[in-house]
Amino acid sequence: MARSEGAASLTLLLGVLLVAGPAAALDVPPLRRAWVAVETPHFLVNSDARPGKAREVAVDLERMVAAMAQVVPLAARSYLPTQVYLFASDAEFEDYCAAAAGRSCSGLAGLFLPGQYGDYLLVSGDRSEEARAVACHELTHALVRDGLSYVPVWLNEGLADFWGSFSVVGKDVRIGRPDEGHLALLRRQGLLPLATVLDVTYDSPEYNVPARRPAFYAQAWLLTHYLLLGKPDGRAMLGRYLALLQTGEGREAACRAAFGESSEDLNKELYGYTQRSRMSAMGLPIAKLAVAEPGEPRPLPRADILARLAQPIFDCPRCDPQACRPLLDEARRLAPTSPLATAILAALQARSGNDREAAALFREAAGARPAQALPLVLEQDALLRQAEALTAGSVGRTLPQVVRARELAQAALTLEPASVPALIGLGTTYLLSSGEDVAPGIRALERALDLAPARADAAATLAQLLARSGEPARADAVVQRFVANSPDPKVRAQVPELRSTVALATASLAAAQGRSGDAAKGFEAALATTNDPARKRWIRDALKRLRDTSDFTAAIDLYNHGDAPAALAAVEKLLPTLTDPSLRAEAVSLRDRITSAAPGRRGEAEVIEQVAPGPDSYRARAQKREADAQREAERYNQAVALANRKEFSAALVIAEDLAAHATNATVRTAASGLRDRLRDYIAGRR
Repeated sequence: MARSEGAASLTLLLGVLLVAGPAAALDVPPLRRAWVAVETPHFLVNSDARPGKAREVAVDLERMVAAMAQVVPLAARSYLPTQVYLFASDAEFEDYCAAAAGRSCSGLAGLFLPGQYGDYLLVSGDRSEEARAVACHELTHALVRDGLSYVPVWLNEGLADFWGSFSVVGKDVRIGRPDEGHLALLRRQGLLPLATVLDVTYDSPEYNVPARRPAFYAQAWLLTHYLLLGKPDGRAMLGRYLALLQTGEGREAACRAAFGESSEDLNKELYGYTQRSRMSAMGLPIAKLAVAEPGEPRPLPRADILARLAQPIFDCPRCDPQACRPLLDEARRLAPTSPLATAILAALQARSGNDREAAALFREAAGARPAQALPLVLEQDALLRQAEALTAGSVGRTLPQVVRARELAQAALTLEPASVPALIGLGTTYLLSSGEDVAPGIRALERALDLAPARADAAATLAQLLARSGEPARADAVVQRFVANSPDPKVRAQVPELRSTVALATASLAAAQGRSGDAAKGFEAALATTNDPARKRWIRDALKRLRDTSDFTAAIDLYNHGDAPAALAAVEKLLPTLTDPSLRAEAVSLRDRITSAAPGRRGEAEVIEQVAPGPDSYRARAQKREADAQREAERYNQAVALANRKEFSAALVIAEDLAAHATNATVRTAASGLRDRLRDYIAGRR
């Protein structure tokens, strides 16, 4: 996440991770000390420092969460405990951190790694106090992320800076220490208009332009500090403001309703706040914090800690997952039936395209009867990636990979009912299935978003299921709430194509139900939102086919109702405009059928061999052709998505199949081009 100049070293390293190269494989750490685990409601501390140190860190982190729950009017929660790795020395921390980051970590005190299956905090035991400020900053972002579906940018950043000063002093915790750097900047430059601050999004120049960012961060911290510590009843007002924003209320209107004044008047109060000679912090007695005592440190077998050390490197999207391979190999040497080590190794094989080896390892992991959900979820996700590559949302038969993935998701939820990855996997199986009620998938994804509002993958799948079930308005609302407001620019960049996908699903449903007008509106909406040139071409072709098919169907209806002259006129008018070879052939066949009938038998009262509406009729064949073209386009779009995720082998499987077998010429041409580009990438020529 972006930070102002002078931010702590952890965040600077996170910035480096955006361009870090592949890491070297991590050497198996020598057996110097025993590792222990300390579990609390929000954290799992793994450490080879002295057991008392691990317990102290766990308690301090829980105190931070408890203090936040008292001070901030939102739910400070995390759907999975954050895994903390407390290394006994700088040397151990730097070796592991370098493998995760792909570069030297010399001089750092800690590193925060968000992942798909959890969040991970790495800390040097030699400098745990130094790491605390950055750890509290990043953990605040994580807790806020999981607390509400929408938190304004100023509050997200203001809270993180506010909480970065958390410390334990004697029998109290201290928070909200005045930031002299922020105050000096604001006194020197003056305040931004508060309406501007309230309206900042993650795409705004105040957030993204380096020269403008410090002023925004400073005022975001000031507003947060004022509402939490300086303004009478400010916390309750902030709670009302957030509640109004969740309902879709505008920012200025929410400001007036919650704070009882305009943003301009509130900014005048902020200016006065900056002029105070003394700005206070907050102290909370530790005795009044609702912190449960953690359990006693539990010794970890060496194989278990090696698997746990492998997990962050495997899971972090910026890390090189192959760097953890030596840890997994050693863990399996020590404990051949280790479910976690075996499942992570299987997932690595699956990501590399070694499906047969992955399947054998996943069978081993399942046979060990894991006590946690993650080994089952890793197999679930590997199977779903296979199914996406093979079907890409087509409405054919449900693949055995999807059936097995659903079984795994249900088994994982039996072990951990709040497993968000399992809930998302369960919902995804309904997107990849056909001919069944999707309501259970919708419920699973809604539950996932309730637990983890930041999971844009859950929102994307939910939106598609809602569109498929005939609820486009709800689908659009999900995209706006959970995807368009994401702090991640890569997630926000998905919005146009996701909206286009929702519109296409709506159009396909309408076409299948014979509602050509609604289908045309859906295709037009999809065309207006997509930025993909290939998809634009396909939608334009689909619209023309839809309209041509509608006109041809109208001609069939005229013929079936005995008006052969009008049917013949309609077909002859349509024929010069038809570009689809199969539809043109059917139109020619109908024209010949009409003209070959005896003139006396083409009258209004007599119908010659009425075209039946069964599976072999003109209408049925036209509808089947349209459905086939839609499925092929969906498969092409899935191949593009896989390629964008760097899953080139899976994308190539789809592209080669479509290039060879697609019945739609536009899809076939686009797939051929994609196939050639993928072959170049895989061969290393680009």
